[in-house]
Amino acid sequence: MKKIILALVIAGLCVPAMASTKAKWKAGHLEYFESKTQETVLPLPALQFYDEFIRSISTIPVYNAAANVTTDDTWRYKFTGTPTVSFLTSEDGGGIYITLDVTASEAEQGTIYMADLEQFNPAKNLGYNTKATAYTLPTTVGTAEVGFGLMGPVGTSVDGSGNALMFMVRYSDTNWQAVVNDAENTQTITDTGVAAVAGTYHDFRIECYDTDNVRFFIDGNTVATSAANVTSVLFQPFYSVYKAGSTGGGALKAKFIRIWQDR
Repeated sequence: MKKIILALVIAGLCVPAMASTKAKWKAGHLEYFESKTQETVLPLPALQFYDEFIRSISTIPVYNAAANVTTDDTWRYKFTGTPTVSFLTSEDGGGIYITLDVTASEAEQGTIYMADLEQFNPAKNLGYNTKATAYTLPTTVGTAEVGFGLMGPVGTSVDGSGNALMFMVRYSDTNWQAVVNDAENTQTITDTGVAAVAGTYHDFRIECYDTDNVRFFIDGNTVATSAANVTSVLFQPFYSVYKAGSTGGGALKAKFIRIWQDR
């Protein structure tokens, strides 16, 4: 009887071969993923954070603004110049949006983040997943960047944080770049080979299941690995667009974020 019950339990956890939702055992926990899009739909470690960015109002509070019933209690935005930062309340499936003022000849930065409250630990089998696009590719000659991922305190540019794991595209890039800023303040940038096309969404994932082998994925394919030392830091998620000056700009949209780790 015990064998029959065990078989039924196992069968209940398994997914039919023809289904698009499948499961993998990774870093000591089970992860369900959508095989068509490679989105991690249900990781099962002890700690999980998930946000679809679906809101009833578009306003994201400015950094240090007190949360209340009409504003968001998770996200803040930090800015230089005149970027536009908002929740997408009238778009299918919701989302977030950051765009620079293309007509303004000025340094600009728009960043959505957790107000520099770092709470996610790369030494505890940390995973990150988002669906995002460079809605408008960086057009400012020189320094212009669109990026997102995990970082320490927000810096003065997309990749300006002393510690970070991120995806980024710059004015000079054809493809998405995987970026690691490690605990020794060493930056490693790897060309993923995946073209950055304005308005084209991808599924981006970072796995820090081995701190000596951080892995970056786009649409389920491994596009970069890094042996960077990130064990001595904590991270917060972020989305950011930046230009150093002059006219031109860039824009970013994202549809969800999911972060998980051991307790």
